[in-house]
Amino acid sequence: MRYLFILLLLLGPQILINAQKEDPAGKQIIETFTRVTQSYPGVHTSFIFTFIDLKDKSENSYTGTFQMKGKKYVLMINNTEIYYDGTTLWNYLPDEQEVNISTPEFNQEEASDFDNPVRFFSLLSKDFFTKFIDTDTREEKTVEVIDLYPKDLEKPFSRIRFQIFKKTHQLYSARYFGKDGIQYILKLTGFQIQELPDSIFQFNPAQHPNVEIIDLR
Repeated sequence: MRYLFILLLLLGPQILINAQKEDPAGKQIIETFTRVTQSYPGVHTSFIFTFIDLKDKSENSYTGTFQMKGKKYVLMINNTEIYYDGTTLWNYLPDEQEVNISTPEFNQEEASDFDNPVRFFSLLSKDFFTKFIDTDTREEKTVEVIDLYPKDLEKPFSRIRFQIFKKTHQLYSARYFGKDGIQYILKLTGFQIQELPDSIFQFNPAQHPNVEIIDLR
């Protein structure tokens, strides 16, 4: 689910080596961002997700929405709807009139860092070195720019850059720097803290009577 959190830039190994020191300022910002994000009763965001392939110089952008409550989430983007209620995951493809049902085990060691966007927050302080880069201005507000470098150099990306609003500790954008010439950019265009009913995190087949259900559990 790499639709979440993302931009690419190829970096040389020397940059990675030089980054292997923890920056207390950057770590504090990330820890505060994580704590504040996880404290919300529920979040509804809208975003623009951009995919760039530097090898063929192509670029595509998609708009989407993401709702989160505890371990539950709903992601809607590019004719795909993903529902997760904390146990069961539904991947609904409206164009194909098909929904795949599975019970993912996100705690597996082999799972991708981005398989579960909620799980990702718990990895920030543990699996990454952080580095405070600078402050900047976005939408007439101050953002803090933080780079995160994976402690495991075998990861398929070299770093992730966050821009976080200094006052609210909310995410403005995230960039995923891959090693394969693929670039992901995530920019939030809307952010609301709100109570969300549990029912929205489950796919309702009664509302889609003609959908083919593929149960992979």
